[in-house]
Amino acid sequence: MSVFLATIAGFILAYLGLCFVLAWAYVHPRRVAERVVPPGFTNQFLPGPGYDLPAWVHVPDTASVGVVLIHGYGGDRTAWGPLAERLARKGAAVVVPAMRAHGENPARTVGFGPAEAQEVSAAVQWLHRAYPGRQIKVAAVGVSLGGAAVWRAAAARDSGIDAVVTEGTFTELDPAINRWFNRIVPGGASWFGPVRWIATRMAGVDPRRVRPIDDARKLAGRPCLVVHTGQDRLVLSAEAAALAAAATCELWVIPHSRHAHGARDATDEYAQRIINLPPLPVPKSP
Repeated sequence: MSVFLATIAGFILAYLGLCFVLAWAYVHPRRVAERVVPPGFTNQFLPGPGYDLPAWVHVPDTASVGVVLIHGYGGDRTAWGPLAERLARKGAAVVVPAMRAHGENPARTVGFGPAEAQEVSAAVQWLHRAYPGRQIKVAAVGVSLGGAAVWRAAAARDSGIDAVVTEGTFTELDPAINRWFNRIVPGGASWFGPVRWIATRMAGVDPRRVRPIDDARKLAGRPCLVVHTGQDRLVLSAEAAALAAAATCELWVIPHSRHAHGARDATDEYAQRIINLPPLPVPKSP
């Protein structure tokens, strides 16, 4: 009996150890070196929420529209390269931050939305300060978890965000996590329940409280665009439709693109749609 109990205890310890390792990897995603700065951009460190926020920036003197591009979990700034260059050529000011626990960002763990929203706000406010005494309209663009952060930041009072564009963003984080686990292993959401519990405590965020759809409802009637890629296997088309309905905005489907690849596969139209969203400043009468 003692051998049997020891075996069971060994299995339990091994299982919990595996869950801990998976949770650690989940909140500490692999960092990608982002060495190639797009032409016309500089790599700067902006005042962030308690630390300096690394960002590629392009701030032409004549810009009347600014765009902040927010990557998602496991992503990096380089994914925005072609779109950032295209927006810059159209005369927009552009800021591309490295998000928490990614690239050069000094934060050690991801925040699963709320903490990233603070970084979005920091980038937006820096962009407004880059044009003192001038009115510049700012569009915040986010993909996947970055989209959740954008919705959260834009819903805050005096956000400075005039338009929102999100791609591949879930309506609620908790069921999205379950779906992700179940895609890896059938019944994974049940088998790896402790991973969620451990990761929640490591990140300090309860996934049940991360609900972009609630933030989208607060922004109903504001300029926004929800993008869905037809080959997305992580975020359902029904979720994209629900976000668009909550925010009362257009749903744009890019048919042959995968999750988080819309800006790469439809760069020209993406850029034009972003530029067209923020209402341009009304010229002052002479």
